[in-house]
Amino acid sequence: MSSDNLSPRAADVTARLTDTRSYTGTHKQRFDEEGHGRGMAGRKDLVEYDGSTTSAHRQHSPYGSDVDLNARHEHEKPIVRSRSRETDIGVTAKKVTLFEYAEKHSTGENLVLNRSFPNMDKLREHAAGLLPAGIPKIIVDQNLREVSDLDQLENGGKYLVLSPHDKANFSEERVPTAFRA
Repeated sequence: MSSDNLSPRAADVTARLTDTRSYTGTHKQRFDEEGHGRGMAGRKDLVEYDGSTTSAHRQHSPYGSDVDLNARHEHEKPIVRSRSRETDIGVTAKKVTLFEYAEKHSTGENLVLNRSFPNMDKLREHAAGLLPAGIPKIIVDQNLREVSDLDQLENGGKYLVLSPHDKANFSEERVPTAFRA
């Protein structure tokens, strides 16, 4: 950079900053051979407080020191995990319809069973809004078999939400017409 076009004060600052005679030597610790910053390892003397002294054969030096940097990353896991885990890839959420017992003209409530319903208890909590509060909820399929696990739910299935009392005193005329269709 030419200091001919700069003001005298700016030229003086530029000359001081680019003069290698005034370097203290700390820049050699703060940057690696390729010019990349070493971060905290270059600014502080990082020590692992495990009771052992620093030694080359213990691999006890901080990141960015004179140890081979590439060898350090080969065995380490990535710091940032991907948002989708391997078990979630390709899994389609089930879509079900819940009907309220004793509501003859109920059209049902469509639900997508995604991560907001991780277990059957969360689904029962949501179904609690369909019946009076304080009554335990039972979810049954179209054959009136109780569903106890999310894996038993089928995609596109219709399910009836009722209480234990309703199940004991079940009446076919109180079942919503859309549930049987």
